[in-house]
Amino acid sequence: MSLGRTHAEITVALLAALTTSRLAADAHPHADFAARVVGKAAGVDTAVRAAANLAPCRRTGASAEPGTPGRT
Repeated sequence: MSLGRTHAEITVALLAALTTSRLAADAHPHADFAARVVGKAAGVDTAVRAAANLAPCRRTGASAEPGTPGRT
């Protein structure tokens, strides 16, 4: 379940980056704001969440996602 959700979040972040680049190409007045807020924030948040959800915990070896079997 977490792999599918992570894939969807990464896809959404890529679509946001594509939209931002199109705004910049059209010299839209809000392109700079979109690049800083939408692009960077969404990309960094998505990467941090993906790493936390998909990387195993050091102590238990379980997924970092709550409710995953084997998590203490």
